Amino acid sequence: MQNIVELRRYIVTILVLFLGAFLLVSSRREVLSTGVLNELMVADIKFYESEGKDMPPDSRVYENKFYKNTARYIAYEVDLQYPMSGRKIDFTVHTVYLKPDGSLFQEWDCQYSIGADQKQSFLNGGSGWSEPGAWERGQYSAVFYINNYEIGREAFTIE
Repeated sequence: MQNIVELRRYIVTILVLFLGAFLLVSSRREVLSTGVLNELMVADIKFYESEGKDMPPDSRVYENKFYKNTARYIAYEVDLQYPMSGRKIDFTVHTVYLKPDGSLFQEWDCQYSIGADQKQSFLNGGSGWSEPGAWERGQYSAVFYINNYEIGREAFTIE
């Protein structure tokens, strides 16, 4: 009799653990596939040249064309818009810079959060060198992904 009680307790424990894991995965899948991130819209992608550290928005000069002899870091500002979620959502943006020939220049991941009452976020980042002159001439592309889904792409040119 004691073995039956222990077996029942063991089965209930397994079921509770399984149900908890299922609900966690289902909830996460909902947010990632049909939730706020699915309704996310890239309203704008802008580029600016910087010395390598984040610049206040009011000191940025937005361009899509930069000059080899002065360009150091080419940074981006991505304007994301989405419906309010009522809860905080953490997500990762995978950014890829492609060279003029289409090959990989650089890629990286950044963690971001959407606040419960937010409807807009600005993502910033970039790549380059501390000294000008290292960029190859041509048209580069910046591609942005969330969960392996491309959310935006924009080009800039080095002359």
